[in-house]
Amino acid sequence: MTLPSNIYIDIHSHSPSPSKDVITFCSLFHDQSISECENTFFSVGLHPWHIDSTDCKNALLELDRSAQSEDIIAIGETGLDRAITTKFERQKKVLKEQLRIAEKYNKPLLIHCVRAFPEIISLLKKSKVPIIIHGFQGNFKISDELLKHNFYISIGAAILKEIPKHIHALQLIPLENLFLETDESDESIKTIYAKVSELLEVEEKELMTQIQANTTKLFHL
Repeated sequence: MTLPSNIYIDIHSHSPSPSKDVITFCSLFHDQSISECENTFFSVGLHPWHIDSTDCKNALLELDRSAQSEDIIAIGETGLDRAITTKFERQKKVLKEQLRIAEKYNKPLLIHCVRAFPEIISLLKKSKVPIIIHGFQGNFKISDELLKHNFYISIGAAILKEIPKHIHALQLIPLENLFLETDESDESIKTIYAKVSELLEVEEKELMTQIQANTTKLFHL
């Protein structure tokens, strides 16, 4: 598939966009099914928030089956979260299993990370598939460590708050490693593109073109 020109890429959302000039990567939880939507691709994963309420063995088997589908182009979101009560070692075990599935089917891994960047880097730095850190809100030191291992970084609606440490981190991310997303925000992806374009002092068209190129590269479109 060739991406059309003048298109916005929303690399991580939980609902399709109604706009015809937006391509959405809709992230499904492990027990959700695909619904046909125009201009929409899908990822699927076992989120760390759901581990304790899920039969993980069966969920991972189902995830492996789902990953075989051409409709699923990424695994995730998955990851590590120190702000929840789920045992951290259990989270790591489930993440490793999803990395195995991603590598088995050669599909990028979409990562949720809360206060666990050292562990994420340690576990995934030798990954055979691209790693995308979604909803990044860290500082430039964290982003620098991620970039050293060629991780990709996705910026969401938090950038609209113009928090200095977030702006500083954004400005040091090469466009070749950058994605943008809405996640669960009500903000339009176009608003996020406009703000990032302003903060980076690049033309919005240039930003769109580079993120399209990143998307084509990672997802073999």
